[in-house]
Amino acid sequence: MANDLVKTQGNDLVVKETSLPAEIQPEEKDITVSDSDTYEPDLTYKSYQEEAKIDEIYKPIIKSKKTEEEVKKLHRDAASFRYIASEKAKVEKTLTEVVQAFDVLQRDIDSGSWENVFNKLKIDEKKVLQYFIDKANYSQLPHDQRQLVDDQRAAHQRAREIETNSQAKLADNQRQFLQAHDYAFRAALNFPDIKHYQSVFDKRAGDGAFAKQVMERGSIAYQAQNKYISPEEASREVMKLYGPIQGDVQVTEEKIPVIPNIKSKSSSPVSPKITSIAQLKELSKTF
Repeated sequence: MANDLVKTQGNDLVVKETSLPAEIQPEEKDITVSDSDTYEPDLTYKSYQEEAKIDEIYKPIIKSKKTEEEVKKLHRDAASFRYIASEKAKVEKTLTEVVQAFDVLQRDIDSGSWENVFNKLKIDEKKVLQYFIDKANYSQLPHDQRQLVDDQRAAHQRAREIETNSQAKLADNQRQFLQAHDYAFRAALNFPDIKHYQSVFDKRAGDGAFAKQVMERGSIAYQAQNKYISPEEASREVMKLYGPIQGDVQVTEEKIPVIPNIKSKSSSPVSPKITSIAQLKELSKTF
């Protein structure tokens, strides 16, 4: 084989030009630059409606859109844990202060330091004196008049309970309304044409830009016209306002069932304050 690789030329040996067998040919490496080597990540993300930025030290490991989203999710989760831990610390501190204040108040009551009790609870001493005067007068009243006072107190207590229950019911109605609105909002953004428009809109204006515009349209309608419009209506108003945008295509709309709008009432069923025996008698008829 050596003779095949060299030849003589006079007194010199010359290596013949030849190719190596395929099994010992050097391996050719692909030196094509991949997209990941040139990927430029967006280090901004939203945390509790506020914009934050990922530290530059994480930039070298973000070589694709998928990795970018995973890193952002980790940062959002970390921000959530920090917020919860901060709020938990505030609640624990407040609870400790309340328990300590209650213990001090209980010691004042046990020791008969009523002036300290009234001051800490910010109770007007005149009201305390009036209470004991009324109590003394009540003990001197005939039975039928005491019964009338008892009925009046019961009516006042009932009125307070009605007011408390109505406020709780109003809060519950508001909670249900917000839940229904949130469901309708998410459902509206899932309509095929709206979803596609949102995707193109957010690519140009930033994540969440379309949803923000929808909420602003609904807020403007309520403040200017005292009118509630559904998230779907608000979404389509935004689409009409901005018109077709680059990359937008027509998509066949497929209706998604949404729950009916729930309108909460701000009126309270609390009865007018009783200022006379006549009103008391009228109120007693309703029990």
